[in-house]
Amino acid sequence: MIIKKDYFFDAGCFNEKLKHAEDEEFSLKLKEKGYKLFLNPKLSVNHMKYFNFFSLLKNDFEKSTQLTEIFISYFFKKK
Repeated sequence: MIIKKDYFFDAGCFNEKLKHAEDEEFSLKLKEKGYKLFLNPKLSVNHMKYFNFFSLLKNDFEKSTQLTEIFISYFFKKK
């Protein structure tokens, strides 16, 4: 993610309480503020982490759980 510092602070920064999906939650805050988000499909990211089968399952479960909580809270947020 590339973002101007002023926009970052205007949107409220990352939620440091989140263990996973802080960038997804931050993107929702940017959209709420009216900023446009763009995706460059030519970019790729390599996460240099080692996972065994069980740590991968645990990580994926925790991340999907947190993403679900984030999206539900934004979906039901009153305008």
